[in-house]
Amino acid sequence: MKAIAIAASQGQKVFTINQSNASVAIPLLSHRASVIDEVAASVAAGKEVTIHQSAITANGWTGAGYTVVDRETGAGAYLIEGGARGAIFFVTFVLLVIAILLPLFLFSAGFIGIGGLILAGGGAVWNFASFIKELGQISTFEEFNQLAAFTSIKAFASIAFGLLGWFFYGSLAEFGPITALTPYSLFNAAFLFLAGLFR
Repeated sequence: MKAIAIAASQGQKVFTINQSNASVAIPLLSHRASVIDEVAASVAAGKEVTIHQSAITANGWTGAGYTVVDRETGAGAYLIEGGARGAIFFVTFVLLVIAILLPLFLFSAGFIGIGGLILAGGGAVWNFASFIKELGQISTFEEFNQLAAFTSIKAFASIAFGLLGWFFYGSLAEFGPITALTPYSLFNAAFLFLAGLFR
């Protein structure tokens, strides 16, 4: 919203674009092709986009700021060119990688057996694969934000289960083939499975 306010204060036109005026308004925008493509995709998906006419420069940053709103649900997102989505993607990717590496570390250190590695590591890999697959199917910023948030929550929960199990490792009893971190592996697998049902 600040980017739109700055553009308006500079005398730029601010457009509210939807499917009824897209053919007229979008050609009037002077932004990078990637921004215009994203605006067009959002509008085509039924969203309403509010954006200033051309790029602004503020605090060393140059680009576009815009809102994407679903008029049916009222849900919306405030976006800046490239940066916000790039940061969200980076955080999600890092959490996914940690969630995959943690079971490998616990297995190599002898804290979990092969069963735990399959449950915990398999769940983390499945979460990563689901993220990549669904990433290719989304068409709006709102869908991207929802996918990134949901994937990050699953990855963070998986990491938290592992760290808690590791922290309490010394106080957990072992019974034959059931290792001290078996509960971690089972909770992790159950959480990822149930989360997938409600996606």
